[in-house]
Amino acid sequence: MTRKLLDRANIAAAQNWHETAVNNLSAKSTNLQASHSRVQNADFTRKFNNLDNGQMPNKAAQAMLARAKQWAQQLRQLMQ
Repeated sequence: MTRKLLDRANIAAAQNWHETAVNNLSAKSTNLQASHSRVQNADFTRKFNNLDNGQMPNKAAQAMLARAKQWAQQLRQLMQ
């Protein structure tokens, strides 16, 4: 009888250990997925900001150049 009780206790302890290990791995997997998602969001934001910062000065320069060309044309028309 004592041997059966010891065997049952050992089995219960092993089952408890396995359940705890599975729960810990599940929590780690969830945390890893959340971390991966945050990294992807940060990468996307960084790339978007770099794209925006690179294109905005170019667009501003193009607009200024177009306006300068318009002024030059208007000045030529006035001088004719």
